Amino acid sequence: MILNKFIFPLVTLVLLSSVVSCREHIDVQKANAALDERLDNSATDTDGDGVVQGFAKVSVGTYNSCAIYFGALYCWGSNNFGGVGDGTTTPVSTPVKVIDEGVTDVSVGFAHVCAVVDGGLFCWGDDTDGQVGDNACGSIIEPCEIISSGVKKVSAGLSNTCAVLDTGALKCWGANGSGQIGDNSTTPTSTPTEVIASGVSDVSTGSATTCAVVRGALYCWGDNSVGQYGNNTTVDSLIPLKTISHSVRSVSVSILNSMTCVKTSTSGLNCFGDNSSYQIGDGTTDLHITPYRLFTANVTSVSATAAPCVAVDGSLRCWGPSSHVDVEDNLPTKIVASGVASISTGEYHSCYVTTSLTLFCYGHNTNSLDGGLLGTGTENAVFAEFPVQIFIPN
Repeated sequence: MILNKFIFPLVTLVLLSSVVSCREHIDVQKANAALDERLDNSATDTDGDGVVQGFAKVSVGTYNSCAIYFGALYCWGSNNFGGVGDGTTTPVSTPVKVIDEGVTDVSVGFAHVCAVVDGGLFCWGDDTDGQVGDNACGSIIEPCEIISSGVKKVSAGLSNTCAVLDTGALKCWGANGSGQIGDNSTTPTSTPTEVIASGVSDVSTGSATTCAVVRGALYCWGDNSVGQYGNNTTVDSLIPLKTISHSVRSVSVSILNSMTCVKTSTSGLNCFGDNSSYQIGDGTTDLHITPYRLFTANVTSVSATAAPCVAVDGSLRCWGPSSHVDVEDNLPTKIVASGVASISTGEYHSCYVTTSLTLFCYGHNTNSLDGGLLGTGTENAVFAEFPVQIFIPN
């Protein structure tokens, strides 16, 4: 059920006791091969009804953020393209409930949003390149059903979208100037188009590059001008191309920084692509067209969308451009000491979910157009150096 009604939550500013006051830089080759499956499943259902009892996921874009809370979807932000989904294009500085229940995944792109609801796919926001998808809705500033059933996971990029189906198939649509849809053309389409028939477990859409995990291998297509595929070339492909043959669990392609990070089967982290702004995390600006190992184990979440950040061993570590925090020597720097389960980074701000299923955001509260990005109840141009906790009452 779709419901567009405002919920005005109590929003409290707190300084985390676990926030690192003196930035701690890490040994990027730390030897720890233990795989901690417990952290991979930190979002838990405590009463057996299939709904995570707290914040299950957060996704951050340039204009908006959305979070799944007790199975409902709440969004907020500058709302310039209707990405909040409340039926308006005015700033929303406190989270508003846009979907009542049944939400299992959400992805906020540059200016559009998609959510999986009871197996159906709903999208809204900027549709300049067809990235919202074929729809019969009169408005795309509130959730509109794009695929009726069978959707497991979704990724919204700069101006295209991909969805993983229950069957393991992958469908993509939207902008296609670099072949990022993967249909062997450069023609944009608003129709969800099957590009991989089976075996897909994860997908990530960037600015003009798309990558998917297929039976443990990495396949990429679209722009590869600076090695975003990680296959030791800079040659583009208009169809899914196997670039890493095995041991990949998940992938994050940057919308802003032309690079890619993959979580390995041992919960390590490898990154590759453009490094002109230190976004690979090796402390140099050397181009990496093959995977560079940053962590060997215990990574639970990675977001390379804008400011590269990773949740590892329960801590939050960030590096490179747009990190919204001070980083040491352009290497992964510990920002929060413990309790971090997952992270989502945006151009102006970032948010993370803790192992206790609470939500924190930090960074800029305004973009180039409007405010309200942090969800703290103000549209003022403030900067949250320390994480801000957001409470949504039952």
